[in-house]
Amino acid sequence: MEYDVAEGFEELLTLWSTGLRLSDPLAAELLRLAPAGTFTRLPDAGPLGVSDRRQFLRNLKDVHDHHRRAMEQGCFIEMISLRAQHLELWLRMYWVVKNSKSKLFGPEDTSTLGDVISRCEAAQFDPALILQLRAFNKVRIDAVHRYMLGDLAYRALEQAASAYDGLEDAVAEYVVDAVGRPATVEDMVAGLGTLIWVREAPEKMG
Repeated sequence: MEYDVAEGFEELLTLWSTGLRLSDPLAAELLRLAPAGTFTRLPDAGPLGVSDRRQFLRNLKDVHDHHRRAMEQGCFIEMISLRAQHLELWLRMYWVVKNSKSKLFGPEDTSTLGDVISRCEAAQFDPALILQLRAFNKVRIDAVHRYMLGDLAYRALEQAASAYDGLEDAVAEYVVDAVGRPATVEDMVAGLGTLIWVREAPEKMG
C-alpha cells in the first residue's frame, strides 16, 4: 500500500498540536513531511514576561475565540483590550530579539502598549506598521479612557473595536519573518514555553 505523505503529515501535526510531546524520530518525520517554512521557532515565553507558561499557552490558544465572541456580544471595550494585548505580545517577541542591549521583559514589567511600540520603533520595526500601531493605540486610549467622561456612547465603540481588524495578522507575519528561524527537532520536542509558529494554521503555537 502506497504511503500517503499528506495524510501522514496531518496525522503527526494533529498529534503535535494537541500538546503531545513527540519522540525525536516522530518529530523528525513531521519536519521532513512538512512543506518548507511550515514551522518557525520564536522567542521563548519566559523572556516576554510570562510567569505562568501553562496559563499563557491556554490564553494564547483561546484569544481568537474571545475576539469573535466579544464582537458578537457587543463587548467592544473587551475587544479593544484583547487586540491591544495580542499586538503587544508580538511586539515583545520582536523587541527581545532586536534590542541592542539584549534586554528582556520581567514578569513584573509595567510597560504600556505605547512604550513597547516606541521600543520596537527604535529597534527598526517596519515604519508603516508603526504608524498603524500608533493610530490603533490612540483609538484604544480614546475609547477606553474617554467613554466614562461622556465623550461617546458605548455603541460608538463598535467602530473602534473593528477599525484595525487584521492588524494582528500583519504584525504577526512581520515578526515571524523578522525574528523567527526554521524549527529543529529539538524545538519541536522542547515542550512548555517553546513557541512554534505553524504557517498553515497561524493561530497555533505549541
